[in-house]
Formats: sequence, C-alpha cells, structure tokens
Amino acid sequence: MNHLKTIPGVATKLASRFMGEIGDIHRFPSEKQLAIYCGIACVDNNSGKVTKAKAVYKANKICKQTLIAMAGCSIRLIPQCKFYYLKKRTEGKSHNHTLRCLARQLIKVIYQMLTEDRDYVVRKELRKVA
Repeated sequence: MNHLKTIPGVATKLASRFMGEIGDIHRFPSEKQLAIYCGIACVDNNSGKVTKAKAVYKANKICKQTLIAMAGCSIRLIPQCKFYYLKKRTEGKSHNHTLRCLARQLIKVIYQMLTEDRDYVVRKELRKVA
C-alpha cells in the first residue's frame, strides 16, 4: 500500500481501498488480467460499419471507481497524465472514455510497481510521441 501512496493524488483512502479489493498482486498473471478484474479493459463492440469499444460490466465496481478517482486526481497533479488526457480528448473521445483510457495506463504502472516492489517516479520531461 505504501508504494501506491507515492503516486501524486493517491492518499491512504484510495490506496487502501484498491489494495483491499485486489488482495495479493501475484494472483494476477499479467496486467491485462488485473485490468479485466477492475473493469478498465475495453472490449471491442463492432457491428457492421460501426466500430466502438465498450467497458466490461461484470467487474469489481469498487476497484473500478477507485481507479477512475485515481485517474481524475492524476490529471491535475501529473503533467504526463494531463498531456495524455488532452491528447485523447482531441481525438474526439468522451470524458468518461478518456478517464477509462487513463486508468488503463495507470493499471500498467501500478502492476509494475507492485510486482517489482518499487515506488512511483515522476519524470520531469515529457516524451515526444512521433
């Protein structure tokens, strides 16, 4: 839980709620499985000419709410997250879909942090995406 509290915007309440819901991180073989459990992974919902993505509804709702709250806080406090959020919004994504996308990226970071037993490190520079 202490590793999660090193993420800006994640305090004791969010970290303990998330850790209480997922339990031991080693029960998930990959970050994809953790994302599916938390309801953050998007599933393709294609029909004819329409291409959409929908959220997984049979998931841990408390875990999903916690991750969405973490994503909302990270937009304000982490420049990389704000940049990612604005990039997705300019692509035409809705606010809720963009928060889910950002939460999916946070799942990757959180899974690496917990499996490698390390703290979050904020990079000072933004990487240029070509």
